Amino acid sequence: MLCFKAKNEERYLVTNYKVMYSTLTKQQNIDQYLSKKLNLKILFNQLHLNNAQFYLLVRDPYDRTESFFKDKFRQSPKRKEKKGEWQNTHKIFFPYLGLNASMPNSEITDKLLNVSFNEFLSHLGDVFKVNRHLWPQHWATGIRTARLPYFNLPLRFQKVFKMESESDLNDLAKLFKIDLDVINNSTKTVSEPIFWGKSELEMVEKIYKKDFELFGYRKKSFKSLSKS
Repeated sequence: MLCFKAKNEERYLVTNYKVMYSTLTKQQNIDQYLSKKLNLKILFNQLHLNNAQFYLLVRDPYDRTESFFKDKFRQSPKRKEKKGEWQNTHKIFFPYLGLNASMPNSEITDKLLNVSFNEFLSHLGDVFKVNRHLWPQHWATGIRTARLPYFNLPLRFQKVFKMESESDLNDLAKLFKIDLDVINNSTKTVSEPIFWGKSELEMVEKIYKKDFELFGYRKKSFKSLSKS
């Protein structure tokens, strides 16, 4: 779970990777909350033993998926090649792309840059559980533990903000004193045509089924897309 705390206040913002996370890390009025006390704080909150307020920030599953692709397969490979280091977000795809870490970095970069959006999605079902950038967002709505796989302590959220809603972002900015002009690691400048075929839509809708349902995101219609 990724959580930020408003400075000097018991107000917490829960989010996921590829949901404004990089931008939130650059804010002056919130700090990332990594304390092991978070689980206990959430438990006490469920029992109404503290006044902590929790908020959730979510993103349209289609947009989040596209952003991951543009970042990891278009924007970052050249930067990682120079450093000679590959992120786990890249390595999890290596077995499916015929790559391994011993290959020349330039060869790995070329391969990653030539992966199409459709090819990326064809492997998504195999890797989404092993990297937090791809985890379903509803996994952040409760506390789970590997020792007790069926245990789930749900969070009580004051409000769920949607990243694509201007009014939600304005409310979020006021509540946490966030500067929306501070943008970090955006993929908006990546020029990449994205085509959603029927199988691609079905793949994302299957993996993130509960995100669509829980957060009220509308599924795309392949018929309407094919006509546009």
